[in-house]
Amino acid sequence: MTRRSVPQLSCEEVVQLLWDYLDGELDPARRERVRAHLAECDHCAGQFTFEGAFVRAVRGVIDEPLDTMSLRQRILTRLAAQRYSSGDHR
Repeated sequence: MTRRSVPQLSCEEVVQLLWDYLDGELDPARRERVRAHLAECDHCAGQFTFEGAFVRAVRGVIDEPLDTMSLRQRILTRLAAQRYSSGDHR
């Protein structure tokens, strides 16, 4: 039996999925693909470490249940207002 090759995720795809990965919001197959990429890519592993620390810090100062989608959207809206986007790192 031949094992079917699973396409690898690009660094850009992994970075875009990190918050969902950290929040446990990915399906098992995609979660495994992200995990495999992080195990092989120092750049993305560093980004994962940074974003994980950020999420833990935010959770540490909030006493109520966290609506991650709402929080994520508010953060992205504020960043966009400051002329930043996920692809614009000036």
